[in-house]
Amino acid sequence: MFKALLKTRMTAFGALLTSSSRSGNRKSKIKSIAIAALILYTCFVFMGMFGMYFDQLAKAFYPANLGWLYFTLFGLSAFALMFIGSIFTAKTQLYEAKDNDLLLSMPIPPKYILGSRMVMLMILNFAFELFVALPAIVMWFRAAPFDAGLLISFIVVFLALPFLSMALSGLFGWLITLLTGRIRKKTFITVLFSLIFLGLYFFFFSRANIYIQKLVMNGQAVAGSFGSIAPLFWLGNAIAEPNIVHLILSLVIMILPFLLMYYVLSATFIRLATSNRGSAKVKYEERAMHMSSQSSALFRREMKHLLSSSGYLLNAGLGVIFIFVGAAALVIKKSDILKLILQMNFDSGLVAAVLIFALCLLASTILFTAPSISIEGKTIWIIKSIPVKPQDVLKAKLHLHTYITIPAILSVSAASIYVFSPPLEMLFFLILTPSIYVMLSANIGLMCNLKHPNLKWTNETQAVKQSLSVMLTMLISSAIALIPAALYYLLLYGRLDTELFILLYTALLILGWYLSFHWLMTKGAVILEEIE
Repeated sequence: MFKALLKTRMTAFGALLTSSSRSGNRKSKIKSIAIAALILYTCFVFMGMFGMYFDQLAKAFYPANLGWLYFTLFGLSAFALMFIGSIFTAKTQLYEAKDNDLLLSMPIPPKYILGSRMVMLMILNFAFELFVALPAIVMWFRAAPFDAGLLISFIVVFLALPFLSMALSGLFGWLITLLTGRIRKKTFITVLFSLIFLGLYFFFFSRANIYIQKLVMNGQAVAGSFGSIAPLFWLGNAIAEPNIVHLILSLVIMILPFLLMYYVLSATFIRLATSNRGSAKVKYEERAMHMSSQSSALFRREMKHLLSSSGYLLNAGLGVIFIFVGAAALVIKKSDILKLILQMNFDSGLVAAVLIFALCLLASTILFTAPSISIEGKTIWIIKSIPVKPQDVLKAKLHLHTYITIPAILSVSAASIYVFSPPLEMLFFLILTPSIYVMLSANIGLMCNLKHPNLKWTNETQAVKQSLSVMLTMLISSAIALIPAALYYLLLYGRLDTELFILLYTALLILGWYLSFHWLMTKGAVILEEIE
């Protein structure tokens, strides 16, 4: 039974990468190559980042005979990346999957259901760990002579460390499920926890260079601090020596919590997966009924769906928060930014053009429409059965994107105008051009999702994160901002008036919006009616 469940999970994951959810046909080679290229690029970026980090540590710690500290820092770095990357995935995959009711209605032991999902999460953890482990061992052997025993111990720790991450991420996911199960605002709490984790992550990431320099300069002091914590010393020394006793102790520390966590979650899985304690007991109060238009009702439906899904809200709308933070940062750091601009010796027109393209690039991080068809899932028949035109359904999804994104972008536009005081003719474009770009990117996202919907997900987050339409939307939208910016700066700067170039760019955005909107209202509406 467990093998059948695991095979089903692997088949479903493979289908997301190799076949279209509309027809089941194999995707074209170009699309497969594009997906592979994106995955390789992501791997290259992460491994390059950790490679520079471990390169500095290896050069400093090997001569100082602090190999154990080096591998302790590897373990901590890998654990942190795995934990942050899987904590909320564990919550949604284990307890909020759409097939919970179906599977629990069958004579399948809960431990098998839980175990099959944990295997998939474990694969995710190994992928995250590989981003850290490969640069760590390569950089160590660049600074130190090859040692077969060290390599074997490193591989053993590599295989065991994800169990500890799974134990804590599963435990935290369990606690968050318990907490959100007792309150009405589940989405708010989940989003709040996610933002706290992301805020801490970006805070430490922004100060990474400072921390690396302190580690390199104060290796002995750090070693003294970590050496007093036995499990951390055991972990590093198990690899660096290698020490078989410390290796066994480290394995016990990493694997035993996972076994305990699996036992506890198996015993409580049915109760948590089927509980609905967050449902409010509403006392009926007589109120006057108010009528609204079809467009208003459809828009409210889209908004309620967004606010009720933490996965949709975080993955598609996190850029909104970054944009508001960017607007505040512009105002707060006004003097420092102006000094930097003076050092770069850019004229005011070019600065305004750079701001316009930067605002467009920021807007490309918001992806409400890209998964908006996919998140309907198996209930898409509902919007197709109600007496409304498919064009009105598509417009409601576009309005959700534009009504949220444009105010955010305008806040950065206002902050930019306050900080940089652009020329009067560019001030108009700082407001208009990014707004048109938002409308165009909303159309692009909806077009991509109509062409590549994923309606066969078991968890709503899959429709947002593991989606070809989202990837294509990000690539196309960012290209619409980056390519013209690079073209102007590399080839046309000094030859073509900046205001004229921005005028032409804005005109092309308007043309693109008109053509894409016309496609959505004609061919797009037909595709929506045909989706099953």
